[in-house]
Amino acid sequence: MTRAELRYPIAIEPGGEGHAFGVVVPDLPGCFSAGGTLDEAIANAKEAIELWLATRVSDGGTIPASGSIDKHQANPEFAGWVWAVVDMDHHTYRINWSAEDRQYVGLCVEFPSLSWQADTPEAALKGIREIVSEVASDLAG
Repeated sequence: MTRAELRYPIAIEPGGEGHAFGVVVPDLPGCFSAGGTLDEAIANAKEAIELWLATRVSDGGTIPASGSIDKHQANPEFAGWVWAVVDMDHHTYRINWSAEDRQYVGLCVEFPSLSWQADTPEAALKGIREIVSEVASDLAG
């Protein structure tokens, strides 16, 4: 199950002095983030989406399709919010708990021989993503 074409619309609640930019991903229930600047809010939203998708796949669930911005803009809950689209990378990651190793193991579906162990799911995801990036760069020449 590759994520090559996943682009998720995000709704950004405008921030300001003393108020962070809030982000909601309407297609992924419970997926939200925030940031002190608009750029930070978008970057944090991408990380939140990655973790949401990794958790869903780890739990054996499917990756939801993304909806259109037009559909979501019609929702009065997001009136006055700013919209952006987050492009996800081309790999599907899975994070599992290894009772034997007592650590989380990060895996990549497209590179089944690669793995990364860490004490937290976030660190396992970060580690496997870095390895996959290095391997993909090496393969590209």
